[in-house]
Amino acid sequence: MSDESTWPSLLWPPGSRRGMLLALTTFEDLALEELVRALDIHGHHLRAVRATVGELPVAPDIIAYRQAIMADLLAHPALVAECLALLPQLASLSHGPANWPDDAPLLEVAARVVELDHFVQIVMRLHLALQSAVALASPGLLALLAAVEQIAASPTFSALQTELPRLQEQLGEAGSVTLGINLDTDLSPSGAILVSIQREKFGGGRSLLGRLLGKAADDQRIGMLHRAISHPLGDADGVLRRDLDRLLSTILQPVASSLRRYREFTGRPFAALEHELAFWLGAVALDTKLNTAGISCCHPVILPQHERRATITGMINLALALRLLPEHTVANNVSFDDAGRILIVTGPNHGGKTTFLRAIGQLQVMFQLGLRVAAQAAALTPVDAILTHFPQQEGVLAGVGRLDDEAQRLATIFRDATASSLILFNEPLTSTSEREAFAIARDVLRGLQLLGARTVFVTHLHALAADLTTFNEDGAEQVTSLVAGVDETRPDDRRTYRIIKGPPRGSSYAADIAARHGLTWEQLAKTIRRQ
Repeated sequence: MSDESTWPSLLWPPGSRRGMLLALTTFEDLALEELVRALDIHGHHLRAVRATVGELPVAPDIIAYRQAIMADLLAHPALVAECLALLPQLASLSHGPANWPDDAPLLEVAARVVELDHFVQIVMRLHLALQSAVALASPGLLALLAAVEQIAASPTFSALQTELPRLQEQLGEAGSVTLGINLDTDLSPSGAILVSIQREKFGGGRSLLGRLLGKAADDQRIGMLHRAISHPLGDADGVLRRDLDRLLSTILQPVASSLRRYREFTGRPFAALEHELAFWLGAVALDTKLNTAGISCCHPVILPQHERRATITGMINLALALRLLPEHTVANNVSFDDAGRILIVTGPNHGGKTTFLRAIGQLQVMFQLGLRVAAQAAALTPVDAILTHFPQQEGVLAGVGRLDDEAQRLATIFRDATASSLILFNEPLTSTSEREAFAIARDVLRGLQLLGARTVFVTHLHALAADLTTFNEDGAEQVTSLVAGVDETRPDDRRTYRIIKGPPRGSSYAADIAARHGLTWEQLAKTIRRQ
């Protein structure tokens, strides 16, 4: 059987380079843990799913390889159902040795027979399920089918199928052993020997032990007997254990000799397959859940890397889509192209800016994982890094000011980013005055223009977007102003949560939030007088 290095992967095609790793801060900023939990099909693969989400392929051919697998699984629900049923058995095989050693302890022989029985069942069921999936098109699943077919067609596998029932029957000959207990003149146990081994098991109401101990459970009977004889008999030198080993060897040794012929069959390669299948089955379940809820999903068109473009229609924040009904979610459009690769987003507090920002990052992650994204249509260029700058949830290091910390994080982004990166800023430079923040932000934006990376810059610094002519010189990467929509005809709830192109409105509607919490002068005065 192929070992782990040659066994086909459902995530990485042969010879592919591994992907980019997402920083922990990016993981947290984009709320990707919600995606991880949504992809964990049974609640048993959280760590493996998190590792998969945290390493994104960059090469378009790897993304296409994964998209094809996803498309095949969505088109073959019977294959998905059979893979779901196989997951527990795959897990049972994933911890065995790479090769069955010649000197394996005899008492491990029974476990090896069980492992081989599971192995045979998995190979046959997986082979049948893949073979029955008409018109499979993905190279990944076709490679898996070929690998399973190779095993199923081998003479050694056929021999194992034929011999397994005999090996299991041989093991069944050891159902129980007869233990002879000697008694002293006080009828206390004084010694014991092993008398024989037989197929039948002891116990039941008709046995002497059953009559003595009543209807106690088997484990209680064994425990009571153990307490009755273990201390008086002692057996300090392990005589009974050695006798039992010798007795069992008459049955186990022939089985062990037969098993050596099948040492090539190991469950180790199935370990990776278990985790990868669990990821894809979780992806199908998530896709089904979104579609059932009325959320549109699509596989984005993969654009050439050098274009550094994205066009997304009807984008939904995934976290909101998982928690809310479709009528309570707002879809937005976004594009990065020659007309604007740097987007400055302004608008009222709680107007949907951060939700919009996270949706872009989540969609890029899902696209590069090979999943369908929560949007009506999308065409994207892969990015080589996703870098985020969100307000920190915890305090900075002792002796480091907040502005120092922000400046250091901004500098790190510029050191790590390339023109092929995606950079997401959420309210940077709030740790200093508006005048100083504006001056720094202006230089940062000019640096981003020089870099050429796709960027979304959410800010309350409306002046940055008020006059884009200061940025949009000939030959420079273009900066576009987006604004969180406000419906002026609804003074009670002006926010529409739609992000549209347009100049900043010059207000964050902070007074609305203050009034909502009773912080206007009139409200405060009324509260104080009442007290």
